[in-house]
Parts: sequence; C-alpha cells; structure tokens
Amino acid sequence: MTANLDRALALAERGWHVLPTKDKRPLVSAWQHLATTDAGQVSTWWVQWPDALPAVVPGMTGHVVVDIDRHEGKPDGMMSALQAGAPMGAQVEGTSLSGEGKHLWFCGDSPSAVGVLPGIDLRGVGGYVVVPYDLPPVAQVTQTLPDAYRRTPSSAGARQPIASSAEVQQWMASTGTGEPSARMRAYVAETPTPFRGRDVLHARIKHVVCLGAEGDPGAAWALQEMAERWVDAPHGEGPRLANDEFVNSLARHVRDWGDKAPLPEVTIVTSDEGSSDERAAQANPFPLLDLVALLDPERPARPWLWESIVPEGDHVSIVAAGGTGKSLLVLAFVVAVLRDEAEFLGRGIAAPGRVLYVDMENSEDDWAERLTDLGVTGPEAAAWAGRFYPLSLPRLAGLDTEAGAQQMRDLLDLYGVGEGDLLVLDSTQRVTEGEENSNDTVRRLYNLTSTELKRRGVTVIRTDNTGHGGDRARGASAKRDDVSAAWVLSKDDTSGVFTMHPMKRRAAGSTDDITFRRIDADDPDGPGRLTFVPSGSASTVGFGQRMDAARAALDAAQVPYTLGVRAAWAAVQGLTGGVPAGVTKRDVQRAQGDRKMLSNITIVSG
Repeated sequence: MTANLDRALALAERGWHVLPTKDKRPLVSAWQHLATTDAGQVSTWWVQWPDALPAVVPGMTGHVVVDIDRHEGKPDGMMSALQAGAPMGAQVEGTSLSGEGKHLWFCGDSPSAVGVLPGIDLRGVGGYVVVPYDLPPVAQVTQTLPDAYRRTPSSAGARQPIASSAEVQQWMASTGTGEPSARMRAYVAETPTPFRGRDVLHARIKHVVCLGAEGDPGAAWALQEMAERWVDAPHGEGPRLANDEFVNSLARHVRDWGDKAPLPEVTIVTSDEGSSDERAAQANPFPLLDLVALLDPERPARPWLWESIVPEGDHVSIVAAGGTGKSLLVLAFVVAVLRDEAEFLGRGIAAPGRVLYVDMENSEDDWAERLTDLGVTGPEAAAWAGRFYPLSLPRLAGLDTEAGAQQMRDLLDLYGVGEGDLLVLDSTQRVTEGEENSNDTVRRLYNLTSTELKRRGVTVIRTDNTGHGGDRARGASAKRDDVSAAWVLSKDDTSGVFTMHPMKRRAAGSTDDITFRRIDADDPDGPGRLTFVPSGSASTVGFGQRMDAARAALDAAQVPYTLGVRAAWAAVQGLTGGVPAGVTKRDVQRAQGDRKMLSNITIVSG
C-alpha cells in the first residue's frame, strides 16, 4: 500500500493526473474527468483501494505515450518500430507493467489509438497508462511525438474499407473524405479503448452516422478509427468484437439515420459544442406543441415505470425521516426491476432499459450487506452487466452547479442512459452544494440538471430527508421541489407497518396510501431474504384506518397545515365528539407532520 500510494502522490505532486487501477482497469467511473493532481483525493482513493496501481491520463496535460508491447503470440512492437524506422527510445521512458514492453513519453495532443503499428498503441487524449515507475515533473517532458507514430486522417483513406455492404459504402462516399471537424476528432478521442460492450457500440456508431448526415466529412475516418480500435483488438481486455457485428450495426444505423439531417435526438454529448439536442434545436429552438396529436383519442395512455406511483420519464421523490428505510425500499424496487418481476408492493412495474444508481450515502460494504440481504447472488449480479450501473460515493460536483451538471451528462453518456432508462439519486441533499435551506439551490438544480434529464426522457427516483422525526420538512428539498410527485414514507413502530402517503402531484395516479411490511432476512417465518410485501393483516388495516381517521379529525377541527404537532393534538382533543376511537396521539402528530410537509412542497412543472 505505502509504495503505491507514495508513487501516486509523487506523480500528482509533479503535475500528472492520477487515478487508481486494478488489473489495468480504472476503479473510478468517468475517470477521464476525475483523474486528479489533488493529494487529498489521491489519498482517499488509496485508503479505499490500498492495492491499487497508479495510472496517469497523459492527454490531460497535453502528452501522449507510445505503448510498445512485447507479448508472446502477438505482434512484437519493438520489431515493428525497427522495421518502420521509428525511434525505440525517448528522453522520458519507462518499463511497462509486464516488464517486457516500453512506454515512451512525448508532448502532443494525439488521441489514443490501437495499432498505429503492429504491437504499438498510442495513449493520449481519451486514454490512460498504468505507471509502475517514476516520472519527472510535467514541464520536463517536452520531446515532440515523432511522425512515425502519428496517425493522420489522410492515411485512413488508403486503408481497406471496413464494410462490404454497397449501401454503407455508398453512404460513406456521399459524406466526403475531407478533414474531420474538431468535434468529430474529439468524439473519436473519447471513444473507450478497448471495446466496452454492444450498447457502447450502437450508441457510438449512431452518433457518428448522425454527424455524417449533418455534413461532417470525417464520418468515414471516424468509423475506420473506431473499427480499428475495436474489431479483433489485440488486447485481451473486455469482450471481443467481430467485424460482422460492427458492419451490421453500421448498416442498421445508416438505414435509420444516414439520410436524416438536421441531427435527430441523440443522447451522446461530444464536447463543448453542446449536446445533440442543442444542435438539433438550432433550426427551431422553440417548437410548438401539437395540440391535435395530444388530444387524439387514440393517443396512448401515460406509461408507468411503477404503476400509479412513478410515471415513465418523470421525476418522483420518496421523502422520509432519516433511518426510516427509504434507501433500502428504493434499492429493493430496483432489484425487483432487474429481476423482471411483474410487480412490487402490489403495483405493476415495467422494466427500464438501464438503471444508473448514484448512491451518495452508502459504502461498498453497505451495498454488499444490502444486496446479500435482498438475496442477490454473484451470478445474478453478473447477468445485470450492461443494464445496471451502481455508483457508490462517486466524486460528483453538486448537480446545482455547472460542473456537476456536466458530470451528470458525462455519466449518462458514458453508460448510454437515455429515454426509457432510470436514474436513482440517493439522496438529493448530498448531490447539491448550495445551502440546503435556499430555494435558489433547488432552482439551480432544476435549471442545470433536471431539465436536461427530462429532455432525455430519463425517469428519476430520488430520496429526500425530513427533519425532527418527520414532523416538519427539512430544508429546500421540501420548500420547493422540482419533482412531479412526492410520497411521504413513515413507519408505525407499534405494528411495524410502513405507509407511503401521496403528496400533491401533477400526473394522474394513485391517491391512496400504500401500506406494506418489511420482512427481514433473519426472520424465521420469512423467505430467508429481505422482502417487502403489501400489508393485509387486521392490524395493518387498522393502522391505515387510524391514519385516515386522524387526517379527517384534523380537517374537522380546521387545523391549519402549518400548525405545530402539539397544538394540532390539542385541537383534535377539543372536538365535540372527542378523539376518534382507536386514534392515538402519535397518529395525530404523524398525520399533522405529513400535512405540514405537504403544505411546504411546491411541484414545479417540467
């Protein structure tokens, strides 16, 4: 641990952007943006992963590394460099992790590329290098990348075309063979290497085809670059991609998008030039609603991710006092979704395409314990790969800031999350940087992040805290919420029954309380795993009836929503008929706490 941490700190002190790796893979998501020179963050990472090896992202300092491999059964990079007359040394160099290859460090803004020569790759913009050796300060690495290791767009035109389909070749020729635009170059530079899965394949090819349809002459070059990085890549990391799969995906997207310009909606953001939605909106930034289509009797009904509770493409908040179990409830719902179960708590659920789970509260150990309690096994979790993307305590800037909003867009792009997918934010107050009691914080959150999520059609479930046991709302998360609906979660300690009470809402849906029980994993009468079941015992019905009676009594006593819980109880005691039978002081105070929170929440239209 000490040696790895010391090396990482030394690299950061010398100006190199560092990230932790294991088995040559980054241990942090969105590493292209999170690699850092901050000693505090580096130390935090190595406390979490003491055996991690430090890696450097050379493109962040304007550098590029020539990675010369020498692996048995694969092209010998040294021999390739010798045959090409390329230099096999540099002013700054190191021995690769295998002990056989070499890393040559140069100045340059070249993108990462696989196979610039057989057995030789470039690690520049969009790439990283595991560094088991020391490096001098950034300013001392000044040698320019030799031309022999450069890959230029003009050289791509002489290479063998990647597709034999006449349709695809005709389309690629129609886009031209000129210099690719800056955004096309940037997009290709950000393409992950090695190949990361079929979802990434389809999203990336679609985006390049759309840029070509817009008139970018670099589409053919970009597709060639992507194919050479991915198809039968010489590295054994990640899944292997067959040429036929690449060609078939390209043909499909050429048919769907090749003749459509301006650019249709695409969820990938390439660079500072903005999102595809923003580019598409340039022709008409203020499109009108089609009222006739909206009022068509044949228009499909609103789809629900969770029937009557969470509408697809909308934002819903689960509000509860700390320790009530809202995070565990949401995680159990997500597990039910991933298991393709038909319902949860007696309400139907529709499986989204992907789930991005941003957890700012629970550690990896917490996740291990909770998933184990829910009965999730290793093989089951492995089957969710490409569909479930859980992040534990990610280093995100506040989503009420420009930096945080951009990081969220990067996360969505990185994992291909868009229309029809689900984002969980646990919890809201931990993903914002502004004052919790400031309505400006929530306005910025809505303007910078929530509106973009709505545009992309991402369904959002987030958790929010109440204060003081739920008798009043906590901070701006209740004063001005940017969600379409909110549910207050509470628990009756006597019966053990949980209640979800609906607050104001814009979407049609359930207006009834949802009551349920939680059966713990160690319950001798339970199924052996943590389970949430709709309540149905006599005591359960009694609890729901008591809460309804308590709310009715508060209304009958004309208790204002803003009145304190003690005064509300006194007012109910003063009713002509007295306190309703079976209703306790705790019931009345809990109901008034919910009413008070309800009065403080404003639902902002999206």
